[in-house]
Amino acid sequence: MDLKSVSKIFPFILFIAACTDLERTNPVDPKNEKSMTESVVLIEAFVNTFNDTLYNQWMLSALNEIDQRYNDSILIAEYHRNVSDPGSDDPYSDVRYEELYNTYLSAFSGSVKGVPDVFIQGINGRVQGAYATDDARDRVAAFVYPILETVNEYYIEAEVNQTSSGLEVLVRAARLGNKALGDARLRFIFLRAADQNLLRNVVVGPVDWISPIVIQDLAAGDYFEHSEEQIEFSAAPDRLIIALTSADGKYVYQSLEVRL
Repeated sequence: MDLKSVSKIFPFILFIAACTDLERTNPVDPKNEKSMTESVVLIEAFVNTFNDTLYNQWMLSALNEIDQRYNDSILIAEYHRNVSDPGSDDPYSDVRYEELYNTYLSAFSGSVKGVPDVFIQGINGRVQGAYATDDARDRVAAFVYPILETVNEYYIEAEVNQTSSGLEVLVRAARLGNKALGDARLRFIFLRAADQNLLRNVVVGPVDWISPIVIQDLAAGDYFEHSEEQIEFSAAPDRLIIALTSADGKYVYQSLEVRL
């Protein structure tokens, strides 16, 4: 029995059932050569907020300012990770986040691990370290602005049900403009607000980790559909970000947030 259902409305349904002889005018119909949407920028911050320095706090404050300025056009995820400094055991850390961090780092030769380390739309932009809130905000924003000014060719929609046995997620994704998506991935990022001041977008992993969902050779005009069931958490999330990425996971094409 469903306890709660949350969804991003499925405009796909309007053309999936439509006669193929009809003119393609739906703005998010993958077969419509003129279909497009707006970019949503995913900012992923690897941080540790339990140490003696203020670098991570400055970065998170900067990201919260950017989030307030651009609202739904920006999505932020905080991956808390432990570092070698004494007294830096972050209670929100999860070693499972290291795989994504290492994937991003592999794109930068001679890269050094550290926090804060921020990636914008995957490896499209990277900002490491912070000297003050204003400094961090301006450096991240320099990557964000150009992405927001471009149209986007990728589309995601989702329906989420909260049941007595956990979350159920149905997601569809496509490339617009009647262009082939080819190989890609979908990644689920669950978030919760640990507080309303600084830690607003803490990533929380499900009990059973969900590996990136592989999309193979998606042709022009087609859409991909996937469902996950019985997703359980030790700490309940309040939002879900779904990111459509390149096949190697390094580039983020488009993202969607669903409030739970």
